Amino acid sequence: MLAFDIGVKTNNRLSEAAKRLVVPLQDLGKALAVQIRNRVGDGRDPEGNAFTPLGSKRGGMFGKSPGKNREWWVSPKDPQPAGWMFIIPMTARRFGGYAVYRDYDTFLSFSDGGNRRDFYKSGQYWASIRVRPQSVNRIKVISSGSRMVNGKRIKNRDIAYLAAVNEKFGPLTYSDEERRFAVAYVKSSIDEQMAIRLGQAGQLDRLNVRASRANKRATKLGSL
Repeated sequence: MLAFDIGVKTNNRLSEAAKRLVVPLQDLGKALAVQIRNRVGDGRDPEGNAFTPLGSKRGGMFGKSPGKNREWWVSPKDPQPAGWMFIIPMTARRFGGYAVYRDYDTFLSFSDGGNRRDFYKSGQYWASIRVRPQSVNRIKVISSGSRMVNGKRIKNRDIAYLAAVNEKFGPLTYSDEERRFAVAYVKSSIDEQMAIRLGQAGQLDRLNVRASRANKRATKLGSL
């Protein structure tokens, strides 16, 4: 995983002065991206929980055991591959026809093409990770670029979304531990004078944005 370098997405609207000021945050973004990438590679979300296995859903009855144990209950409306422990009789008042498996991994082992969620089957997604400075005091870790999938060009960020559509968190979401790391990193790498200059540049950027929007509105009104 560490073989991939984290690049900087440079096509932003920062001024030349702001681009020089944002360098410490760029370095922080790269360090955060590596931490996130390694954590997700271990299969853990920002709260330290395992990402959902492929094919399961968060909530709803399918895949959620109505009992106290961790068995995997499958509705008769869904595929029930051979290998279940037992099937609830159709005469039962509740859950009639449900097949009960020892756990979800067992259910997957009997299913065609069963697999667990995997964000790193190829290195293409992680190689697309970039750090994008948005202002002198704000950066984002993003997935950049696109690839051909079944003859269609799809953005890497959309691939990440589709891979995590059933997850509580996206693969690039920061954890509390990573946020604490970011705070400590900023405190150790940016002195008081640098912080003042960053604040001044940030305020100037905001004023420039407001002025640009005001000019656009004035231009539209003038054309009426």
